[in-house]
Amino acid sequence: MFKKYERKPFQLKTFLLFVFAWSSLFALPSFSQTGFVKDIEGNTYKTIQIGNQIWMAENLKATKYNDGTKIPVIQDPANWLTTKESALCFSQTQNSSDSEKKEILYNWFAVSSEKLCPMGWHVPSDQDWIILEKEVGLAGDLIQTVGARGWGSKIDGKLKSAEKGLWQVDRDYYSNETGFTAVPGGYRTHTGTFQFQKQFAYWWSSSSESENFAWKRNLSYYRDIINRNTMLKNSGLCVRCIQDQ
Repeated sequence: MFKKYERKPFQLKTFLLFVFAWSSLFALPSFSQTGFVKDIEGNTYKTIQIGNQIWMAENLKATKYNDGTKIPVIQDPANWLTTKESALCFSQTQNSSDSEKKEILYNWFAVSSEKLCPMGWHVPSDQDWIILEKEVGLAGDLIQTVGARGWGSKIDGKLKSAEKGLWQVDRDYYSNETGFTAVPGGYRTHTGTFQFQKQFAYWWSSSSESENFAWKRNLSYYRDIINRNTMLKNSGLCVRCIQDQ
């Protein structure tokens, strides 16, 4: 008769730890740099993979649509307030002596043209942002909620640039492990004033919420959240592009 094999406690424990480690490896989010993409003006952007999505790792800098048409530049506050047409502007720092690089901010009418991003890319929809948020660990019961989400989770640090002095307050958990490299470019209000440079990072989605509002995302220097909310369409926000699938 063959003797029945019994796994010893130590062997069983080692085996289970191996299985757990192996399964955990495949459960980890997938973050990696993938390469580069150019816009129609020759600006080059790093690209990263987060889960199954390919994102730009930098904010859009294009001043032309992908068909070569120039996007109107409106710096004057009064004209910014009244326009219902596509427009961009260059951010202004709150300290006039500050020599930081200025961001290009777009109103949502430029986003809705569907020609902002390089060919084969698009401005992420609200659903695209939701997929990203799931991948970086936002709890499932918070995904569809509106407002500040993820309190205490510090998942925003996976998206934020860890460069010292960039954010108003440096925090140790800013790891940028995804490579998304969020920077606090602030935004332009619908009345034409510039707000929150070094404090907040804002991006449009391509999803309209109503006649006057569209969905956006923002990160904050003083709260460890990802904010899902709406913004007036004639506000000026940064844009990230995501590759078509």
